Amino acid sequence: MQTAYDQLGPQGLVLFAVSLDESVTNAVRYAERNGTTCLAAGDPDRKGSGAYPIANSPTHIVIDREGIVGDMVLADLHAEQFVEHAQVILERDRS
Repeated sequence: MQTAYDQLGPQGLVLFAVSLDESVTNAVRYAERNGTTCLAAGDPDRKGSGAYPIANSPTHIVIDREGIVGDMVLADLHAEQFVEHAQVILERDRS
C-alpha cells in the first residue's frame, strides 16, 4: 500500500490504515517498523469501524471525498491493483 500511497498521494489520495483488534500503540509501531507513512490507527474493540462491518482481512474500502464508498475489495491487493481501484475514485472526484 505504501507504493500506491507514494504514487497517488500527490493526486489527493489519503490512506488510512486501521488495524482491527490491535491497540493504537501497536498499530502505529507496526506501521513505523514497516516504513508506512500513511495515517495508522488501531481499533482494539472494533468500535471505531462500526460503520463498516469488517468480517474479512484484509478489507480495502475506498471512500471518496463526499464520504461515499466507491469500492470495497475483500482480498490482498498488489500496489498496481490498489492504484487502479483508487484512480477510479480520484478521477470521479475531479469531474
